[in-house]
Amino acid sequence: MGTDEPEDEDERPDKPSPSNGDAAPSDAADPQAIVERMIPADVRSRYEVVSYRNAAVILAETQSREFNEVLDALRAFAITTAMIRKAGGNESEMPKLFSEKLRPLGWHETIIGADLNITLSWREEIRKSKKGKSITAEKTRIIKREKYLDGHKIDM
Repeated sequence: MGTDEPEDEDERPDKPSPSNGDAAPSDAADPQAIVERMIPADVRSRYEVVSYRNAAVILAETQSREFNEVLDALRAFAITTAMIRKAGGNESEMPKLFSEKLRPLGWHETIIGADLNITLSWREEIRKSKKGKSITAEKTRIIKREKYLDGHKIDM
């Protein structure tokens, strides 16, 4: 064992922390109390869970079936050292395990595309009245940016 590694398994940190060189959640993360309220303890004990922009609340409250499917997949998921060491090719064993659980439920890797339509609206003077008051008309201009989002791949 190298001198930098703890000799006892109990000395190893369970979760990443800034002190061991791992990235910590940014200040934009939701308060941990929200994660503790929304994510069951058995899942939190196996994974470091961070929620951003109320994702945990939104998913749990508005898409409860999908939320529970993800929780079940996480509970069934386990990584071995052999999996980590094995070359993956196009897809390693780890995502395949997740896919085996979620694909039969209708989860699929998806590619999304979108155009961006921007509508500019303003009032423009078209003439003056006999008394010199401005008479205006509403004007609009539409700017279309095609393929604004093109080929963005969303994994399950």
